[in-house]
Amino acid sequence: MTRNVLRFVHKLFNLLHVALVGALACPVHAAGPGPIIFYTDIAQGPAVPANGGGGAMISIYGNYFGATQGASTVTIGGIAPASVMLWARTRVVVQLGSSNTAGANQAIVITTSAGTSNNNVTFAITSTGSIYYFDPNTQGKSSDSCSSPNEGTISHPWRFYNVPNSTRSLEYYANTCLHDGDILYVRAGVIGQMDQKGSAVYSVCPATSVRYFAVVAYPTEQVMLDAGITGGQGNPSGNLFAINDRSGCGGGTVTSGQSTIAGFTIIGPSNQLGVSASVVTITANTIKRWVANVITGPDTCQYNGLSVGALKTSNFDSGYELLGNTITGVGLNCNNAQGPSKLMHSMYCHVINSEFAWNKVYGNKTYNGLQLHYDGCYGRCGFYNDSIHDNWFQDQRGAGLNLSTIDFPTGTEYLYVYNNVFFNEGSAALTSNEASGGPKDCIAVKDGGRPAASGTIQIWNNTLVNCAVGLFNDHTWGQNSASGGIYKSGAQPSAHVNLVNNAFYSDSAYWTQSTRGSRQQNPFLTKSTLGLLSSQITCSNNLWYSVDG
Repeated sequence: MTRNVLRFVHKLFNLLHVALVGALACPVHAAGPGPIIFYTDIAQGPAVPANGGGGAMISIYGNYFGATQGASTVTIGGIAPASVMLWARTRVVVQLGSSNTAGANQAIVITTSAGTSNNNVTFAITSTGSIYYFDPNTQGKSSDSCSSPNEGTISHPWRFYNVPNSTRSLEYYANTCLHDGDILYVRAGVIGQMDQKGSAVYSVCPATSVRYFAVVAYPTEQVMLDAGITGGQGNPSGNLFAINDRSGCGGGTVTSGQSTIAGFTIIGPSNQLGVSASVVTITANTIKRWVANVITGPDTCQYNGLSVGALKTSNFDSGYELLGNTITGVGLNCNNAQGPSKLMHSMYCHVINSEFAWNKVYGNKTYNGLQLHYDGCYGRCGFYNDSIHDNWFQDQRGAGLNLSTIDFPTGTEYLYVYNNVFFNEGSAALTSNEASGGPKDCIAVKDGGRPAASGTIQIWNNTLVNCAVGLFNDHTWGQNSASGGIYKSGAQPSAHVNLVNNAFYSDSAYWTQSTRGSRQQNPFLTKSTLGLLSSQITCSNNLWYSVDG
């Protein structure tokens, strides 16, 4: 049934698009779609490393590249890379070489028989910086250093001293040996360590001041950071993988907005952490780009999957890019049928000037999919200049997207939500614990920020399917008339929602509760949201399927 519903809603969305742009003429022998590039894992790196060896390896993510390379080509700044390491429909991996000259903003272009890609995704080839390697399968010693006995090259990678509270772990080499412009590639393997220091099992926070650095899983290999093996327990009041405030590490400063962690599979520990702890926490401007990582587990309660940004009421963390990550399998055995509290989310973020794109959030027993919220902002402040697009949110207990505390300090700021898919949100309000969080929606605008905020939340081109699906199937808890496809509380009357070109779908069988009357208005279009707040929500060119009234 799920597959049929999705097929149907995509057909509806295509019909809506055709109606908006006019009839499309299709040539009889049309080629397939041309390639499109979305993002890369790293944003910069050397073609000729200062310590020798091959140049930076770049994972290019997009679509319609083709299953194999064939005659297709890729260039960076008009020059082919030294080698193509992998070619697949949605990902191409290349390695730079001596022919690739240094320069900023060099356009990446992929050309196939179907056409040429966009050229607005760029890469900076640097003239400085070293490239290092770490091998989790080579047993080291506590006396190992950055230069002895192995110097971290691909033929002599740094070794893993695999013991409890390791003194020579991945953490050590990343924090001690990297300098400005360096990249550390981690080779295939499973890294399980019992580092109980500070607030994290893995803490990336280099000791020297840098503008840019990157810690990346080797692009064609799988690297797992698993706190559930070799006794890894995590800190009872902390987080599993922390990108910490530099003041907490005792190091220098980071001035670049492009430092990156990419390509890892991160598995939470089996024990329960403190309330509202997270599998991954990124705070205070140290690492800005979190790309193509998988966050999964643990199966216990009170975890967020990913938390981004420091909790404060002014000078919020800024400029983060969360691109192409997967968050799944978090909290699956939390309280059995009872499920999580409203403090447990897949992504909990408090940032401005940031981008959340091409992420997949599904298969978690958490409350909200992505939440922009901070208790300290209630009625005082909020978040803005964030772009949330091209994500997949599925099966959240609360809302797929919770825009809880939003503000527009000068009235010129923005908040964009577009090209996302929301499916089966508000999926299981089985207990008062879950219902206590209020409305269950695909998108909730709870108006918790500064009441006088004036600006527009732009919600465009989203597909919303079976929102509030768990609330109207004769469950006792959570029968909240504000639950549905889109909700706005009304507490910020000058913070408008512009709802354009969205496709809403619901199976009418959900709206037949005898206790609520024989004919109930579909909560995709509840009076509490759209009818009574017509002055705060502008709607145009939306498609509403199975709406009563």
